[in-house]
Order: sequence, then C-alpha cells, then structure tokens
Amino acid sequence: MAPLSLRIRRVRCLLSALGAGSSLSVALALAFVSFLAAPPPAAAIDPSHMLAHYGYDVWDSDSGLPQNSVVTILQTRDGYIWLGTQEGLVRFDGVHFQIFDTRNTDALGDDYIRALCETRNGDLWIGTINGLARYRDGRFDRMTYGDDFEGKPVFALHESADGALWIGSRDGLSRLTGNVLPRFPSGASPNPGVRAIAELPGGEIWTAGVDSLARYREGDVTRYGPSSGVAGIINALAPNGAGGVWFGSDMGFFRFDAGQAQAFPLPEAKDPSVQAIYADRDGTLWVASLSGLYGLRNGKLLRFGKFNGLSSNLILSVLEDREGSLWIGTGDGGLNRVKDQRIANYTQREGLPENKTWTVFEDRDRTLWVGSGDGVLSRMDAGSSRFQTVRDFGAIITTIAQDRTGTLWLGTKGNGLYRSQGRNWRIVKGDAPSDRWVSSVCAARDGTLWVAYLGGGVVHFEGERRTRYDHNNGLPGDSAFSLFEDRQGDIWLGMLGGGAFRFHRSGSGENATSTADDFTIQRFTAKDGLTHNAVLSIEQDQDGIYWLGTRGGLSRYDGRTFTTYRKKEGVFHDAVQRAIDDGHGYLWLTTNRGVFRVRLSELNAVAENPSRGVHPVEFPTGNGMRSAMALRRAAMDASGSRP
Repeated sequence: MAPLSLRIRRVRCLLSALGAGSSLSVALALAFVSFLAAPPPAAAIDPSHMLAHYGYDVWDSDSGLPQNSVVTILQTRDGYIWLGTQEGLVRFDGVHFQIFDTRNTDALGDDYIRALCETRNGDLWIGTINGLARYRDGRFDRMTYGDDFEGKPVFALHESADGALWIGSRDGLSRLTGNVLPRFPSGASPNPGVRAIAELPGGEIWTAGVDSLARYREGDVTRYGPSSGVAGIINALAPNGAGGVWFGSDMGFFRFDAGQAQAFPLPEAKDPSVQAIYADRDGTLWVASLSGLYGLRNGKLLRFGKFNGLSSNLILSVLEDREGSLWIGTGDGGLNRVKDQRIANYTQREGLPENKTWTVFEDRDRTLWVGSGDGVLSRMDAGSSRFQTVRDFGAIITTIAQDRTGTLWLGTKGNGLYRSQGRNWRIVKGDAPSDRWVSSVCAARDGTLWVAYLGGGVVHFEGERRTRYDHNNGLPGDSAFSLFEDRQGDIWLGMLGGGAFRFHRSGSGENATSTADDFTIQRFTAKDGLTHNAVLSIEQDQDGIYWLGTRGGLSRYDGRTFTTYRKKEGVFHDAVQRAIDDGHGYLWLTTNRGVFRVRLSELNAVAENPSRGVHPVEFPTGNGMRSAMALRRAAMDASGSRP
C-alpha cells in the first residue's frame, strides 16, 4: 500500500475550534480551512509557513522503526518510502514498517545503511558500511564485483542521465554501466574516499570527500582543495543552478562557484555540521544539520527543530515525496513528516495569548482580529504570520464588527460594548443591567448599528438615538443571539427559543438613510417550517437563499418555504453553529462535532425532492483540526486567502 499525503489547498474560510468539556478548554486556537473547486497540483513545503500551515507526524522505535537514527530516505516509483538506519533497511507504506537486516537478509552485509538509489529499471541499490547490495523483483543480492566493495563502506550512490550508476566508497569513485565497473585509479580518481555525488545539467559529475571537491567532465578531472576554501569532511552536494554546487561539511554550509567556496553561516547553529542537502520542486534548498533543519529560499535561511515541532535537532536526511510532504530523518528522534493539511493552526506559537478563541473578524484592510476566552484581543496584519496583543478587556470577547466609517465594535460577555477610537477603545454604556452581555453586533450598510444582548433584546443605534426591541416591544422574549443584514438591507435576528425575525423598513437598501424606526417585523418559528426555535446563525448565499443554523439542524429558506436538514438527511450533526457559502459551490457547516462541507447543489436538490440526501465531507482532527468543537462566533467568511 503506497503512502498517502494530503494535497495542498489554500485559505478560504477561517475557523476556530474549542476542545470538548464544560470548561471549553482547547488545544486548537485558530484554523484556516481552505477549499478550491479543483485540487491544485501538489506543491512543496514553504519554509516561511512551516509552523502554522503544516502538520507534523513522528515515528520512532516505539512505532516500529528498528532504531531512531534515519541516515537516508528514498521514495521508489511504487510509492514506498525506504529508510536507511543504523539497524537495518526499512520499507514504509505509511502505516507499517517492514525491516530488512542481516538476520533475515544476508545480502545486505551489514545493518548500517548509508546510501540508497533507485535506477530507471526499478532496481534499488543499497550502500552499507560493508559493501553494496541490490533489490530486484523482490530479491536481495550482494554485489561484490570481485572484492571491489567487500568489507568497504559505500557512502554515495547516483544514477546519471546516461543511465550509469556512480558509486562513492571509501576507496574512491566507480562507474557501473551494465555489468562493467571501471574504477577511477588512485591519483586519477575524482576524489578518493567519495562521500557525496551530484550531477549538474549537461551531465557534469561532482564528487566530494575530505578536504576536496572534484569535477568530472568529458573525461577530465578538476580538483579543488583548501586553497579554494574547500575543507573538512564533506557529506553533501547539490547543484546551485549557476554552474557550481552547494556543499555541506563538518565545518558548515558553503556555495562553490568559479573555483572558490563561500560560507553561508547557519543561524543559531551550535554544531554547524551538515549531513545532507536537498532541493525540492519549488526551489527551496533544505539543509540537514546537527543543529536543526534549515530552509533556504529567496536568499533567507530559516531554522526548524525541536522548538517548533520536530522530534530532534540532529537532522541526518531529507526527502520530498510526490505529494509535496517533507520527510526528515533524525539522529535520535526517528522519522518526521511535515505535510500540508487542509487546516492550518494558529496558536500561542504564532503570538496568540492563549489557545481559547471565541471570535474572529477580518476588517476591510485584511487585518485579522481574534478575541480570546480570557478577554484578550489580538491582531494579525495583512502579510504577517504573527499575532500581536492589543488589549485585555477582562471578559470573553464574543463578537467584533466594523461599520462603514472603519470604526470597530467589540462585544464582551460581562463588560458590555466597546468602540475603537484610533488606538484606544471606549466603552459604550448600556441602558440596562442586561446590556453587559453582548451576543452579536451588526454594522448595517445605512450607517446604523444593531446590538443583540443575551437577556436584553436587541438595540438599534441610530446616531444618538437608541431603540430597544424586547419582550415589551415586538419580541416574545429577550434572548437575542445572532444578527445578520441581508442583500436587501433587512436585519435578521436569531433568538434562543423565539425563532427568527426579519426587520424591514421601506427604503432600506445600500444607500438608504432613515430618521425613524418604522420597521415591519416578520417572525419565523417551527410552526412556519423552521427546524428549531433556537437560531444560532443566519446567512445568505450568492443565490439569495437564507441558511439558518439552529440547535435542531440546518434550515434553508428561499423566501417562501423552509427546508430542514438533519442527520437523517445526511448532515452529521443536528446542532449547526454556522453555515457559510464559500463562493465555490459549497456550504461549510460548523458544529460541536467538527467542520463539514456540503455541495449547495445537493442541498438545493433536497429542497426539490425531500427523498434525496446530501453527502457532506468531514474535516476531522486528522486533517489538522486539533479539536472537533467549533464555535459559531469563531467562524467567518474571509474576503480572500491569506499569504
């Protein structure tokens, strides 16, 4: 069974999730969930996004590895991941490890595997510290070629563009063509004691050993040594795209051009020894060192290690698989995989004050505002990948909105309503004790403000004038919970137990202004077909259809009739916190049991024919979600993808 990796998708909807439990404790702070109508080609790992946008998997000796030093990694054409360790050769299918060692495979000669190479005919070549072996059609054979490799370490293997197999060993360089194995004689060999081999476009071969590089071109050999800045035990080579090479040694990381080496210091490297260099499909150069993994992109080196998710700082090997995942072999922490996932987590590592997130809002400048469970407001500016703390409001931040002047409005659970004034925030005093718990804020297009108070009804702010709607004035109760303005300029209110209400005023619309509260209020309840009278959210899709998330399921309203979607219609959970149209033909649903995506066409087909069902796609914790519980306030429709 070949290993599978998640394909890359970019940001469309922004979600936050809280962990289960009465305390609402949480492991996941913030997640970007993305969807594109057609999956894009697999792309490489971007080192600038490695923390938040990618998931980490670790396998060690407790998971089935023979031991925790992974010296070399290779993916063969059949999809298997092959690992060379100090205690045997390992084949991994993404679930199970199969170990080949001298106890069950005599042909290996030794358990310490140093090099792997698959040739174009499907043969797997294995270099050990005691010679050379080949795996062909399910059989291992020891390849001695007389006694050329018997008892001698094989450090490097490479198949060149012309089909020859280049073999670097303690005794030097050999080139295998068919069954002919000429060895470069001592003195004429590109590099006695060859530890690394690389091929440049055009077929030029470079080798490396101790204190030397060698270039082999059209039968000529050119050597470079300490006088050219080449020194130390060189373990790794890679083309640099400009006719030269990158090399890594026990002395650090270097670029070699025009006969001279230039050092590239590794930031924060206590031990600069480089063990491997790998170039991925997007041009990132990955440098495996004994001080961590470094990604070189656009001239900038970024470091990764135990401090941000890897199991060890001792990195020995790197490979990018066909799906774009990065496999990392460590010296004492086993095998790591960094994979793209549909959900990118933002936590305290990215600057959030804590991992309990209650509300998320993106303003017109694409600044992201996040309210925490402890009352701390954070912001992340467009183009940034880190949050900054703005202010502690001392109470859970329940909702954030922005009016047409750019003013931000912030509601809390217990401390009331605030508005921004430049960098400062001013409290907006309520008219009643119940005005301390703000459940929702809607900044209408006509410049007025609607504020829902849990226990205090809804208040319409129009300049200095305030009009309250509660059990004394048009509503059946005071538990106002959710607000929404539709395309026509009507204001929708969802109540906990009272159903949904639409406030309509003559002349309302994009540019309308008003001087009096002359609203017609229309009520919708379960008697009218609404799924449940506890309405948690109200949205409108691109076709003008209303979607109401309730405690009893999802409701669709087309202006005339309601359609109900519950478990029996295919929705995974009856309590729907939020429904969002992503603009690509899907509706995203957040619930206490996870995040789901369903085709709008399927939902609309059920409205026409109730016997039909829907087939949602679930986004469980395995896709990067660290908890299944998603809050209504912490789901939003982002205006576009973030960098």
